[in-house]
Amino acid sequence: MAKTIFMRKRRFTAVRLATGALVLAVLAGAFYAAFERVYTGPIAPKTLPTPGAPYRSIAPVTPVPASAPTPRPTAEPTRAAETWPLRGVSIGNALDAPREGDWGVVIQDGDFDLLARAGFTCVRIPVDFASNTGAAPDYALDEELLARVAHLAGAGARENQVVIIAYHSYEPLLTQSARQKYLAVWRQIAVASASWPDNVWLEIHHGPNGLSGARWQALAEDALSLVRAQSAVRTVVVPGVGGDARALPALAPDPHVVGGFAYFVPRAFTHQGERWSADTRDLTGVSWADTPGARAAIAADMRAAKAWSDETGMRVMITEFGATSRAESAMRAEWAAAVVEEANGAGLSACYWEFCGGFGVYDRAKEAFDARLLSALTP
Repeated sequence: MAKTIFMRKRRFTAVRLATGALVLAVLAGAFYAAFERVYTGPIAPKTLPTPGAPYRSIAPVTPVPASAPTPRPTAEPTRAAETWPLRGVSIGNALDAPREGDWGVVIQDGDFDLLARAGFTCVRIPVDFASNTGAAPDYALDEELLARVAHLAGAGARENQVVIIAYHSYEPLLTQSARQKYLAVWRQIAVASASWPDNVWLEIHHGPNGLSGARWQALAEDALSLVRAQSAVRTVVVPGVGGDARALPALAPDPHVVGGFAYFVPRAFTHQGERWSADTRDLTGVSWADTPGARAAIAADMRAAKAWSDETGMRVMITEFGATSRAESAMRAEWAAAVVEEANGAGLSACYWEFCGGFGVYDRAKEAFDARLLSALTP
């Protein structure tokens, strides 16, 4: 009899414990759900591109709702779109790779805010459009790539930065079929960009090689006319053959055209030790000093670009300049400072190559800028 009573008490106690645990679990779940609704809102997963994956696997990072802006410190740099000269940086090795992530860089929405806070007023995004088309004669662009570009353009534009979408391709334009493809691609970019914010600029090429000046001028005018058919005020960056400041095309004056050129001089210093650079891959320890002669050489190159600006009435910018992180850190900051000073002194803007790759001003792993280089780029 005593054993039966004992067993009944044990079963009663177990039931009470189980019931209590269940009630506590329900109450905890309800409290967490209420907390999530009040303090965080729905939690959306962030999906970034997988290196080597097709663009259709890319889902953009969900932006912060406009109704809940992030508080900003009062010491934050002014964000004035198109304030000249621009303080620019390219996010290279991302969309100019075969697939975003193949070369180690995936663009994040937060990068634009990070760069704006650091003092950059312009972000340039090189894109390999030419490698992401269908067959002739339409050469239809990958729709997911276009959507990705539009998303990033909007993300940067929301930071009140100038965003430059640059056609970045090494496909030669020497044949008629290659030129037809180039214009077919630009026809699609022009249509797609019609709905983009005004502070998104288009760069029609990063610097074509192998063409005569006359041939490139005709092709550049055709590409520009495709953009103008969609917008009379979209700013378009037009380079010279090979990205040379002394080879800028003789375009008709247009207040919404900016001449562009690349500047990696001296190349033995800026590209030393880079394995993909055949003429400099074996170089190490190449130095650069801000001597009167070195400074005069930079100033002369900037004056050549300014002469085109004075003649046409149109602005000019360095679309790419930079030095590899294999160069001595203090030297590359000194070189960058000299280039920026001489460019700005000639009325030119400058856009550094690049954000977080081998020439980068920012270290993703350390989540830190190179302080000396950043200071040189954002005076």
